[in-house]
Amino acid sequence: IALMFITFIMTYILGISAITVILLCLVVGIVNLIVEIQKKKKQHVEA
Repeated sequence: IALMFITFIMTYILGISAITVILLCLVVGIVNLIVEIQKKKKQHVEA
């Protein structure tokens, strides 16, 4: 029973870690897109 419990906790922690990493990647990607769009807007205004 103890081994099953430990395995469950480890899987749970790994799952949360994976989800956190995926969310961070998504956030970074979205931020990069916004920054690129802002740069393009500024370039158009200057030109």
